[in-house]
Amino acid sequence: MTEKSGGRSRGKTGVVLVCDGRNVPLNPFVQSFIEETVRGMVRALVGVPKEPQRIDLWIRKK
Repeated sequence: MTEKSGGRSRGKTGVVLVCDGRNVPLNPFVQSFIEETVRGMVRALVGVPKEPQRIDLWIRKK
């Protein structure tokens, strides 16, 4: 099963990095590093479920 996001198809699990509309390939180590780092930071926030199923993070330059 895949999800559609902005015209891009992606797997249900994993990390996708898109910079300026271009997909950036990530090896399994980098995917795991990003996923665990972001999950750890998000879990520390008040009001966030202990095990969120999906986290969307967008960073835009001002």
